[in-house]
Amino acid sequence: MATSSTHSLTRYSRDVPALQARLEKYVDPENVAIVIVGDRKVIEPGLCAANVAPIVIVDENGKAMP
Repeated sequence: MATSSTHSLTRYSRDVPALQARLEKYVDPENVAIVIVGDRKVIEPGLCAANVAPIVIVDENGKAMP
């Protein structure tokens, strides 16, 4: 079942300037975290190659791992 936020995303995906305006109003790019869950052996090489941001690996309790 779609949620209201899903409907909003669909609406904004058709209107990129409106989406951009909302992002600029509500999202602080200096304080964004992207959480990726999956097989580290599969995912990590692509993330490292993309070199978008530092990668921090954490355990199930949020503790940083080597």
